[in-house]
Amino acid sequence: MGEAPWVVYVASPMTTYHTPLYELRRQQIAGLFPGAELICPPDGPLYPDAQVFKATYREHLRRCTDLVCFDAGDLVATRGMAEEMRYAARIGRRVWYLTHGGALEPLTG
Repeated sequence: MGEAPWVVYVASPMTTYHTPLYELRRQQIAGLFPGAELICPPDGPLYPDAQVFKATYREHLRRCTDLVCFDAGDLVATRGMAEEMRYAARIGRRVWYLTHGGALEPLTG
């Protein structure tokens, strides 16, 4: 993955927030990026509503080195995830997909 320190933004459907799946994926990401700062939207929460999301997600993504996304088990990226992934790629961040098996697949270089 390169050298630490990483700042990894975690993108997933809101339906995964505060679930065992989210906690499993968070642990997997932490293991794949040892010592990384994880920016996890449900912590806080960063985005209590759509208006706050639209106003602030770009500043969080500018802080990150990587974005790791995962789905709710259905291979579907939500509109918010797609927006985050496009913006991260546009500003030169690496974008990864965390597979159901816990492996990273690059979505950008």
